[in-house]
Amino acid sequence: MDCPQNDDEDFCELSTRVCPDQCHCLAFAAKCTVTSKEVIFRLAQSEFLAMHLSHCKIAGPHIWLGQFKKVQHFIFIKGDIKVICKLYNNLTQLKHIDNSHNDIPGLEHYCFTNIHQLESILLTDNIINVIETHAFWNVLCLKHINVSNNLIDSLHDSVIIGSSFGVALSILNNTLNTLSKKAFGEVVTVEIQTDKYLLCCMASENTTCTTQVPFPLSCDVTLPNFKLRMTFIFMSITLLGFSLSCCFLHIKINSATFTFCNFIEYC
Repeated sequence: MDCPQNDDEDFCELSTRVCPDQCHCLAFAAKCTVTSKEVIFRLAQSEFLAMHLSHCKIAGPHIWLGQFKKVQHFIFIKGDIKVICKLYNNLTQLKHIDNSHNDIPGLEHYCFTNIHQLESILLTDNIINVIETHAFWNVLCLKHINVSNNLIDSLHDSVIIGSSFGVALSILNNTLNTLSKKAFGEVVTVEIQTDKYLLCCMASENTTCTTQVPFPLSCDVTLPNFKLRMTFIFMSITLLGFSLSCCFLHIKINSATFTFCNFIEYC
């Protein structure tokens, strides 16, 4: 065997007989730029625990990914992935998923329900614009979610439900302006890493936030979303215009009255 049992496997390189072309293998990890299904088949036969695939654009990933049943760490970047929900359902041993730099548009309901051991998921630099209710439902071991550099504009009720641990959510560089106080269900604690202080104002009591409210602003005067802010601004401008019109009319009426009184006194 290339890595005898109970040996130090951290620096035990597998032979080229086991490690396919286009790959670099170390112990039970493989890093590959895959261009053929033959390479996928050989990787699956080797029963790796950690897999790093880049620029893998082989059709039907929802079919061939199911062969990696023992993988615990899966990095799949720059592969033009457009659908992630249910993609890893057969990989029940997964603990870490990295699908950064793809074309994922959103996370649907019950997206990762079969991956009960999942601890972290990285989805940075996609085109995610929506995370549906219960997207992370019943992922009991989930600790870290990174959806930075996407197009998310809101987080609604019960996005994360059932995690037994505190969850760290990185959501930097998004268009997010609405955060429901019930977004994290019954999660014990949530830490939000964001660059928008408005989200920290809308966070619930079990949530901590990395961004401080800048002086002299206050959460007491912030408004929950862009549409409501624009509505209040429009109403304020309307009221201001009405007040100015009233003042102008009042001045005109007073001026006319003063002129009439002067004319009576002159007569």
